[in-house]
Amino acid sequence: MHHTCCTRSASDLSAAHCPSCGGAILRCAAFEECGGLVDADGRCKVCIAPMMFLDGTGEARVGGALALPLTLKNAGGTGRPLFLAGAWVREAGGDWRELEVLWDRLDSGHTAALPVQSSTFEHAGTHRIDIAVALASRWRAREEVFAFAAGLQVEVHADAAITVQQNITYAPDAPQTGATIYSPLHITGERTGAGKPSAARVLDLMRAAKLERSLGLRGTRDGVAIPRGTKLVWTGFPSGSAPVDGSLLSSDGVLTLGRSRTVQQGGQNDVRLLAQTDRGEIDEAASLGISRHHFSLWIENDRLMLRVESDAGGYVNGERLDRAASTPLESGDVFSPVKNAPRGTAIEVHFDVNHAVCHTLRLSAR
Repeated sequence: MHHTCCTRSASDLSAAHCPSCGGAILRCAAFEECGGLVDADGRCKVCIAPMMFLDGTGEARVGGALALPLTLKNAGGTGRPLFLAGAWVREAGGDWRELEVLWDRLDSGHTAALPVQSSTFEHAGTHRIDIAVALASRWRAREEVFAFAAGLQVEVHADAAITVQQNITYAPDAPQTGATIYSPLHITGERTGAGKPSAARVLDLMRAAKLERSLGLRGTRDGVAIPRGTKLVWTGFPSGSAPVDGSLLSSDGVLTLGRSRTVQQGGQNDVRLLAQTDRGEIDEAASLGISRHHFSLWIENDRLMLRVESDAGGYVNGERLDRAASTPLESGDVFSPVKNAPRGTAIEVHFDVNHAVCHTLRLSAR
């Protein structure tokens, strides 16, 4: 949870830390629209604020199924839409089953139906049903996805019918010799509350981090999470060619890399890529193969993302990526602006990890 002072200080786009409390200012990718900050898990609660409602329930009985009248609301107050990345249901702690939902965009302040139908109830008693949704907030080429889940309990009633066995003796003329007729009588008892829907109520939505990992919505291919506040360490770069070690605190959360000068050198890039000779001198001819703004780096969905900004393309582990292509980077990956990268222009990525969380992200020029 952010302090009020941090939110206030974030309006100064040059501020990386709050002058009052000293905390790092981690702005939402859509900060210029929402003015929100992200938590340690990368979520902006201004942009991503879903609510789920249960608009009453019908009667649940053994041998039948139940349609749950659920609605999802985008309660964000900034006018920014949410996008449905998926919806699932599971019963009694079983496997998740994906739901077929026909809409994918939910505008701010609007609601939409979430069609959920249970499987057939095989026995009476209390049944637990869990519903999960994955929602995305988009800003230009970037997207953050989070999963949320809510649970509810359904009381399933057995058929209240009973059978009463009647024995009727029929002998109008001679009762002592009359015939006995067996006549079963079927009586249906009335269930308390049957057919009376309960009042609409808000369901508690909670982050479903385990589901995010199992579905590959967040984190790396190896299951490592890279939080927005992860420390970046730069090694092997000439003085002034890379940022000071620390969290990614630029106003838009993006680092730019290319041939142009860095901010420290009076330019606009965050990282300067220049080819070097074996003696450590600048190779100007070889450097011309690098665009002024060749790459962008940022952290999204707990991953380190690379985007190629040059018409010349770029390379990750020797594989070419065209302009505007984005890809997550894994520990040990090497990216470069040209295939046979001259010295000093390729960057190797390494994650220092504890308990599946990256605490230090090392980027080394080679």
